[in-house]
Amino acid sequence: MASHPTPPAPPRRRARRWRRRLTAVALVAAVAYLARAPLLRTGGAVLVSDDGLAPATRVAVLDGDRRFEVAAALVTAGRADGVLIVQGAPARTVLVGLRPSPEDVGRAELSRRGVPHARVEVIPGRARSVWDWARQFGGWLAGHPDATVLVLADRFGSRRDRLVLRRVLASDQFARVRVAALPHREYAEADWWRVKGGGLAFGYGTLDLGYAWLAGEGDPPAEPRSPDELEGVTRD
Repeated sequence: MASHPTPPAPPRRRARRWRRRLTAVALVAAVAYLARAPLLRTGGAVLVSDDGLAPATRVAVLDGDRRFEVAAALVTAGRADGVLIVQGAPARTVLVGLRPSPEDVGRAELSRRGVPHARVEVIPGRARSVWDWARQFGGWLAGHPDATVLVLADRFGSRRDRLVLRRVLASDQFARVRVAALPHREYAEADWWRVKGGGLAFGYGTLDLGYAWLAGEGDPPAEPRSPDELEGVTRD
């Protein structure tokens, strides 16, 4: 028996149906717009993992706005005995002598704020990523079993940094580490979307955290060429 095609809905019924759909979409859009600030604040808070400026025997400078100012203030106030700087792989401009190394810059910044060189320790190595940084830092912790360390981190990178430290360090070492998520002078998790710098920091922080969580360390960055290698390339 042949089936008969379903007759189309009357124009008035179709119009009512579309009005209901458009009304539902408008309500969802209105709710999303009204709730945008709490949602954006929640997104920013997800990137932050902060123990505050807990007292420790050392302060390790990883990243963050005004990190040298904070480190120097903790040492001069007697809340830490000294500052740790993890040595990084030198950039090409450092290798050819065009600018000082980040370690020299850090020493100078701390000295300018009243921290003597004797209270600043550089952990040797060639850190090219936060994973390398954590490994070199772990080597120092292994040689100082009684030390506690406050790591100064960028606020929107602090949860990623804690994740890396937890995965790299031995459990007893990680138990002696605290992370201070330093606030930025221009934005915070409560208002990051209002300035361009906050939007960029949120975007990079989200990507870095997601990649570290899902992929782990990944491929290491390429080693910079030495001046001799660059000279050989130029001659060729």
